[in-house]
Amino acid sequence: MTLNLVVDANMLLAAIRGERTLNRLQRLQAAKVLLNVAMPMKEEVDEHLPQLIEKMLKGLGANEEDLKTGLSRAWMLWQEYQETLTIFEETAYRNFEQMARRRVPHDPDDWPCVALALALGASIFTDNVRHLGRSGIGVWDSSTVDVLIEELEEALEQQKTEGYKNPE
Repeated sequence: MTLNLVVDANMLLAAIRGERTLNRLQRLQAAKVLLNVAMPMKEEVDEHLPQLIEKMLKGLGANEEDLKTGLSRAWMLWQEYQETLTIFEETAYRNFEQMARRRVPHDPDDWPCVALALALGASIFTDNVRHLGRSGIGVWDSSTVDVLIEELEEALEQQKTEGYKNPE
């Protein structure tokens, strides 16, 4: 059975800003979890990434040259990481738009994430549990995903061990 997760923009931005969330996403993929993104979530990252990186680096006392270098590295990381995600155009989840909008009336920008989860029968990976947690869809926050990763890695290790048993 393949596990599908729809990744919210806040998790993608967190992955670019820090190693812990990026490591989570990479470990999920190593455990064969499919990570899916609605196009508006990708576009949200594209839009907010420069300001977030600049704010983070300025907070660390970076000069203008460091800001340019940091932003360039963050942008490269984001471009590379997109290759490992399945990014869905609106046509893939458009039929679920009205249902999704009804489920998240308090945050109308989140409907694509919810609609994609409905279309795929997937859960959502986000730390925006306050809003998306009321959508009626399974929502995994960082601490829950950490438990999932441990369980998946243990299961993979057990499969390897059982697969390599000496037939004697």
